[in-house]
Amino acid sequence: MYDCYCSPQTIFNMTQVVAEEVDAFHIRPSPSQFTVVYLDATFITVKRGTAQKEDLHVLIGITPSGEKYIIDYCIYPSESTLAYKELLDYAKQRGSKKFSFLSVMDFNDYNTLVRKYIQEQVSNVVGYI
Repeated sequence: MYDCYCSPQTIFNMTQVVAEEVDAFHIRPSPSQFTVVYLDATFITVKRGTAQKEDLHVLIGITPSGEKYIIDYCIYPSESTLAYKELLDYAKQRGSKKFSFLSVMDFNDYNTLVRKYIQEQVSNVVGYI
């Protein structure tokens, strides 16, 4: 990208293509069952007027056949139960019905998450791995 000029129209066109691909990713069907599902968040720098750090929440699953699958992701200002709940709800809407084992990575409020939102979906839950 250094020493390269792109017109505003080119940037707009590239952004439109990427936005369509991101939208398609978020609505694609999901496998119905996962042996293991990992929930985690990491900080990324997001620029909305000014640059600031926000949490990128990710759900990664492993199917019974061993296939790794990025179930979904979203950006929130901080790690939260609501973010994980929404990700799990979106996965359920797209076809994921059962998680045999859920791993919540270093999240202080994982007990609330499990008790309030996903206990019926998950056989085993482990936190702080």
